[in-house]
Amino acid sequence: MRKSRTLCTFHRPGFFAWLILPVFVIILCCPLESKGQPESVKSQITEQSGSRSETISAFRRLLLDKFLEEDFEMVRNVKNYLLNEQEDDDYAVFYVPELFLLLFWTHEYNLLLEKVADVDYVFLNRFARKIKPPYDLLYLKLTERTTAAAETLENIVENDPELQTEEKEFLVLLLRYLIADGNEGEHSNLDQTQINSLAENHLEKYPESDQEYFIRHFIRLQFKPSPWGFGVEFFSGYGFFTQTLDAQYSHNIPVGVAFDIYYHNFVFHLRNYIGFNRTREDIIYPDAVWQRKSQVRVFLPEISVGYGLKLNNHLAITPFAGFMATGITATEKDIEDLPALRDAGIAFAPGINTGFNFDISLGQPAQGVNMYGNRTQNQLVLRIRYNWSAPFLHNYPHINGNVHTITLGIASSGRRILRDL
Repeated sequence: MRKSRTLCTFHRPGFFAWLILPVFVIILCCPLESKGQPESVKSQITEQSGSRSETISAFRRLLLDKFLEEDFEMVRNVKNYLLNEQEDDDYAVFYVPELFLLLFWTHEYNLLLEKVADVDYVFLNRFARKIKPPYDLLYLKLTERTTAAAETLENIVENDPELQTEEKEFLVLLLRYLIADGNEGEHSNLDQTQINSLAENHLEKYPESDQEYFIRHFIRLQFKPSPWGFGVEFFSGYGFFTQTLDAQYSHNIPVGVAFDIYYHNFVFHLRNYIGFNRTREDIIYPDAVWQRKSQVRVFLPEISVGYGLKLNNHLAITPFAGFMATGITATEKDIEDLPALRDAGIAFAPGINTGFNFDISLGQPAQGVNMYGNRTQNQLVLRIRYNWSAPFLHNYPHINGNVHTITLGIASSGRRILRDL
């Protein structure tokens, strides 16, 4: 029994020594941040346990507690620990807006400007592959408190003697952007349109700004239609000939479809016009007579190029010129009854054409999504179109005349919506 007591007495001090030693090492390695701070950040960190994600989550909660207590020295220390000890290629400790807002509260403006300069699409791609912090209320509380104290934070920025004027103005713009559309405060009612205006003013004032990329890609959120667009039109109207053509064929009523390709203000028209009319007189051919009042089909395929001129928000005019073929034929039924009529009329004589479109907008441009999931801007217009064409009738020495058409159509056009950088 005595031997056993001696062994127990001998081994007990060694056991406690090994248990206490790490605690002394931690205490010695963790300098106090200030006299009034009884515990260092590191000592609180060592009390946490669990996975890395849990550690990050625990100290985000600690940071939030200290932020709500307005212990900004501790906020800075916890923030530094998370960035320096926990952030790496696999783990993110803050979302970008959270970090920016924190740096406004800790008045680390040079670091904030450095972080802004680091943000680009390469940075965002790397960030997307990181393990994100678990959901908590850090961002919400930061936004609430920042919105309420926006004027004070702006004044601190504007009175900082170490910042240049351009940097001060950018930081104020960034702060307003971060809290835009909030719930409280002087600047919370700023919408994206107002933020865009402020951003545009900054870019005009400082065209060589170091923050130009960030402003254009992340703060200023403007969109514009793509230079390329596509449209379709369905139309009817009235067409007539002149000279010999008018003597032989009556005026026609058409139906047709057109496809438009837009590039900036230029438009490329592909049109198919099919007119319905009758012969005015007997037209004699070597093997047949195309009798008076027989049905006639008029085909006017067209390729033309125009340039759109916007008169106001609702009216536009598009002069155009191009090539139009003129075909005049008998109906398939008449050809079946009298095959010799297959050569009657005009077999698509090429020609030139010119005219103008007069477009009346039917409402404001509408936003939509195309079949590929891209945002589009669509416009519906009422289109009045006048066209004059001069067919080349060299193969028809006894026929002459021009073609006039006036059509009324409904045209729809669409362009993709692109980011305006």
